[in-house]
Amino acid sequence: MSRCAALALAVSLVASAGAADPAFDKALRDSLADVHNKGADLYNQGKDYAGAYRLYEGALRTSRPLLGHRPATQKIIEESLTTAAKEADPARKAFLLHEAIEKVRADLKAEPEPKKATTPEPKKTVEPEPKKTPTPEPKKTAEPEPKKTTVPEPKKVEEPKKGAAGGPAVKGVVTYKGEPVANADLTFVSLDRPAVTAVTTKTGADGAYTTNLVAGRYAVTVSATANGKALLPARFATTDTSGLRTVVPAGESTFNISLQ
Repeated sequence: MSRCAALALAVSLVASAGAADPAFDKALRDSLADVHNKGADLYNQGKDYAGAYRLYEGALRTSRPLLGHRPATQKIIEESLTTAAKEADPARKAFLLHEAIEKVRADLKAEPEPKKATTPEPKKTVEPEPKKTPTPEPKKTAEPEPKKTTVPEPKKVEEPKKGAAGGPAVKGVVTYKGEPVANADLTFVSLDRPAVTAVTTKTGADGAYTTNLVAGRYAVTVSATANGKALLPARFATTDTSGLRTVVPAGESTFNISLQ
């Protein structure tokens, strides 16, 4: 489904089924996945950073008014758009909105915030009993995971391997509360290069990883899932909230990541 068709379906669903309908949330989430992948192609293959930024910006601005039942998600969109607009580098602007789309899609998998029941103003002649707003029962059937072809796994700009560009080896172990984290996804995002560059790697069964990085400063994100469930707190999945930073020297180095 194209991003335009998916967004049109989302608007149709919100008009007919109501903003809190799980089918609407899923349609919007799938639409954002399609937009995300289109933007990733512009960013990585075409190096059209400004185009990727404008595509992500339009999708988030279109989605925001449809999420009245999720005020926290609307706030994420507002803050991300404001932060990205202040950036001068088009690549950095696009990367920030890519992360915002990922946060919005993650929120759309969760149950929406319950609406507060509005107590009607009692008439002066009769004191009516305020009506109680029934709380909907959550559906017991688990929402199926989207197909791998539509999961918006960010397409990162990979650094050349050692030997191609001389990047030194960086290795280490990822632990959470003292235990090694297997099959975790690590992303190193450059902070002092002319164009924002992201390098990804994965831990083994013992939590160890090895990658090649050009010397410089990096922000680091870590995420891990099992059976569709996140194993780590969501704050470690974005550069804005992970708090993980490292400086890669000119030679080989070790960077262990201990999460709490």
